[in-house]
Amino acid sequence: MKLIIAALVVYLIYTIQSKLYRKYWNRELNISLSFSGDIARVGDKLFLYEVIENAKSIPLPILNIKFVTSKTLAFSDEEKAAISDNYYRNDYFSLLGNERLKRKLSFTTTKRGFFSIDELRITSKDLFLTKTFADIMPNKTRLTVLPERLSTRPFALIRDQLLGNYPVSRLTPPDPFTFRGIRNYQPYDTFKSINWKASAKMDALMVNEYQATSANEVSIYLNLRPYMKSHKEQLAEHSIRIASTIAAELMEHEVDVSFHTNAYDIEAYEEDTSLPTLSFGHGSEHLQNLDIILARLDIKRKTADMMRLLDDQINDCNTTRSHILISTYRDDALFEFYRTHKETERIYWIIPELPSAEIKLHDDGIIRWDME
Repeated sequence: MKLIIAALVVYLIYTIQSKLYRKYWNRELNISLSFSGDIARVGDKLFLYEVIENAKSIPLPILNIKFVTSKTLAFSDEEKAAISDNYYRNDYFSLLGNERLKRKLSFTTTKRGFFSIDELRITSKDLFLTKTFADIMPNKTRLTVLPERLSTRPFALIRDQLLGNYPVSRLTPPDPFTFRGIRNYQPYDTFKSINWKASAKMDALMVNEYQATSANEVSIYLNLRPYMKSHKEQLAEHSIRIASTIAAELMEHEVDVSFHTNAYDIEAYEEDTSLPTLSFGHGSEHLQNLDIILARLDIKRKTADMMRLLDDQINDCNTTRSHILISTYRDDALFEFYRTHKETERIYWIIPELPSAEIKLHDDGIIRWDME
């Protein structure tokens, strides 16, 4: 009789708890994953914070949490994850009623990009571990990893010409900070240019003459159309790093920089044909906005027409503006475009390439920038 009663009691407890868990197991269960920052650079160390709160009196003897993120986020304890095309995390917890757990997972960023954890797949069991319950919880955490910077050594000659260290003969206004000499006054000279001290000494009107050397505005054009199928992703990433590097170098010298590209944003829909662009500006905030654009570029989607972009931007701009084209892709049409505009404007072409690649540089304004 006692065994029957005991069995009935156990059955009653099992039935009641089974119904309770089926109805309430995920009630007042709050789980959130968040990155320790929303913007980082390649090589930075960050944390992923995991907060689990069971705000009800019913305990959860087993709670399994699964999430997926990019494998380019290198977590320190990879033995608890499966890594293939992505990073698949699978963690187990046990929570009492009204218990809150918090932990942090350290990781290092290894590649530029836009990363998110959008959902959590959770399962749990009842007290007797016989029933399994499952749910999908939304999660919203975002991380933008900015591209790494390169040595500016390959950019030195172009940089010095743009910043005025090397005089150049182009159709740009005289730079009032680079003195070239003194000559006799001409009717077309302004009174501001008269050197009164030299005029008194020579007993004739003399004016200062200046060398055209520098530009205050530089437009960067990034062409991510691949030249060859081999190593196309590596060269695209190298091109993006070059764009970030030269923009930082120019803005450090207070040059206003604009940016245009024929690649699309990673979250742009297929029918969305608008391209990322950034108008002229300089400073840390402007540079970060440019780096964010670069971090979010989708190098796997087919690019837009670069020649049309160049025609729209360069043909409709002030001739005193300088232009830098970054393009591993090169054909006769692009070379002809460069030669035509070089006659009237200051334009440079940077070709990102592998060290082993053979390139014919048709002009001193075209340079190669090899991957290291």
